[in-house]
Amino acid sequence: MPETPRCKQCGVPSDITSKHSWLDDGSIVQTAYPYYRLVFIETESFDPLCCGISELIGEPVEPFVVNTARRSTRAYMNKLMSDEVRDQLANGRIDIHLVLETMFRLARIMGYGSPELLDVRFEQRDDDLVTLRYRNPCSVPLIAGTVAGTVESYVGRQACVTYDEVDKDTIDINVFPSRRQAETRERVRIMPYKAGPDEIELRRCPLCGGPAKLSEFEWDTDTGVITSKTSGRRMALVGSPIIEPVFRELEKELGESIPEVVVEAQRRFVRSGSYSVSEVRSVADMRDQLALRGIGCIKELTMGRKGVHMILERSSTPLLSTGMAQGMYELYSGIESKVEWELSEDGVLEVSVVPWDESRGHGRTAIREGA
Repeated sequence: MPETPRCKQCGVPSDITSKHSWLDDGSIVQTAYPYYRLVFIETESFDPLCCGISELIGEPVEPFVVNTARRSTRAYMNKLMSDEVRDQLANGRIDIHLVLETMFRLARIMGYGSPELLDVRFEQRDDDLVTLRYRNPCSVPLIAGTVAGTVESYVGRQACVTYDEVDKDTIDINVFPSRRQAETRERVRIMPYKAGPDEIELRRCPLCGGPAKLSEFEWDTDTGVITSKTSGRRMALVGSPIIEPVFRELEKELGESIPEVVVEAQRRFVRSGSYSVSEVRSVADMRDQLALRGIGCIKELTMGRKGVHMILERSSTPLLSTGMAQGMYELYSGIESKVEWELSEDGVLEVSVVPWDESRGHGRTAIREGA
């Protein structure tokens, strides 16, 4: 495997800082396609979050996650791949092995894990297939859906995906043409991101121009794992148009209570001890940490034993951010709480966490959205 070029100053892979831009509005976008937003976030909560949602609603959500990730990835990849390139793939003028290897290299750099091609048949027939062995997947359902959506974009045809656990950290993924009719349901729409005003000044690496704090992460491009040197938690750079549609689709399929369920599952995960209150040293530090992750720009944050109040502009993951705020408060105070949040149409998230007074007869969470 060829060595991955890195910045000599901060050690971050050059493809990360050259192909992605950390804007001073609290967001991360692709440099060549600035309408597409990403988040650089902890991934160890993804699969426990799915399990937590399933436990709360009494129904497995993994199939919904796989399917939505598949459709979202295909919608994004379709914007990048022209019909001409797709025709060249179909006619064999572009080697599918080279295309897949490019995808594998990107996956390892982004922190998704390490894929390996086991088998491929690409002859525009019903028995075509792509079989991968995926080591260290950052999230099993998200990776399975992402692989399927990418292959669909290459072949221009709806696909099915199955996956099997090989061992604790390895899965085999099979993608093959669907025998069903093409999907008629509403397509996943990727709304172009519009950058906001410059409000945050992240300290930059003098050589590559990326955020200097990226040097606090270990980039293992052989295993496809990115790890925080301070917390030990695993990270990945993930498209936010893949994460948020999962929750919207769950809400469409399973009911309006899903946002509260997602927040509650995230609260439980954070409260379980996966985070440390010592990581939040000041409002300025918290603002930088969220901006580094592309989660948004903190305009206001107060946190004490009486509760939390946060206003986050250009919020990319509002439900996860709400659950994070509630869970961190409970870790800090040791007090159970209730939370209310409001998400405006222009992406301003306001979160209020207060101690839970059972005598008032209120539930743990409440939502006011789109006001």
